[in-house]
Amino acid sequence: MKPQKKRIKIYYGKIRKDKKSSAYLAVDFFMIALVMLSIVWMIVDWHFIGNTTRNVVQDLFPNFFNWYDTKIHPHYLEYDAYFVTIFLAELFIKWGIAIVNKKYMKWWFYPFIHWYDVLGCIPIGTFRILRLIRIYSMVIRLDKKGFIDLKHTAIYRLIKRNTDILAEEVSDKVVDNVLLGVQDEIYTQDGSIEKIIKDVIQPNQAVLVKWIAQKVQQSNQLFYDRFHDQIKEYLQKNIDQAVESNKSIKRIDKIPLLGKQITETLQESISDITYQVVDLTLKDLSSQNKEEQINQLADVMFETMLSNEEKDMRLDMVVKDMVSKSIDVMREQVAKKQWKTREKI
Repeated sequence: MKPQKKRIKIYYGKIRKDKKSSAYLAVDFFMIALVMLSIVWMIVDWHFIGNTTRNVVQDLFPNFFNWYDTKIHPHYLEYDAYFVTIFLAELFIKWGIAIVNKKYMKWWFYPFIHWYDVLGCIPIGTFRILRLIRIYSMVIRLDKKGFIDLKHTAIYRLIKRNTDILAEEVSDKVVDNVLLGVQDEIYTQDGSIEKIIKDVIQPNQAVLVKWIAQKVQQSNQLFYDRFHDQIKEYLQKNIDQAVESNKSIKRIDKIPLLGKQITETLQESISDITYQVVDLTLKDLSSQNKEEQINQLADVMFETMLSNEEKDMRLDMVVKDMVSKSIDVMREQVAKKQWKTREKI
């Protein structure tokens, strides 16, 4: 079973309920038909001027050729004037309705907003093409009012698809050029990093310091919980080696009877004291009670890193490279064509 083609739907029920809307709809459809007729006639008359078209029409339809060549073509501008008269009448009527309904802020806005209607009334070939925009605006207006449904038609999907592709291609190119210009500015202008520090980082220093302090506390807590036993073994091993290599301890060890016991007691005491100091220090650093002290420490470190007293050119270049590579990542993301993903190309 062949799929049924979806066409433009006209909602007659809605039209019957609103006589005023029905009148506007009839006028719009009449004007669309009239504009299309004028454009088709214009195209036919243009082709009729060319020798090739004239010869073909004269050979195939001699009677029609003689009638059109003698009766219609010489007076085409006069006939087109009737179209122009109707278009101007519609323009002034709608302008007056817009003024009465106060549709725009100023009464004289209408012809500027509907410039294509104004220019399309000029009986010159180039301006007549603008009547196509009039058709487009009328159809879109009817769709917005709900009298017709374009969204399920093939022509609507085709136009929307190509419009989306064009918009994405243009916007991606603009964004890529902007990001490329930012990269050039980073490397070519002096003081760009200082400007980033002054205008971007320093205004958010309090938030960054608090974040760093929280990360320090979390890291200390995680480190303490995970490596508690390893720290104790490491300290015990280093203390044993230090005691064994200490000359004073060795002399005590040589004391008869009590020397060995004294050195072992000292070794255990030193090990216990050292471990307790380290253990308490790690606990304090991860404790919420020390949050203010850690914030102060992070604040001092932050101010030292941002100090401009001694400019480190290597750090300056590293920061520039980091910013530049971040921009490269954004450019790669922009370069991904989303419409190709949607089309599965």
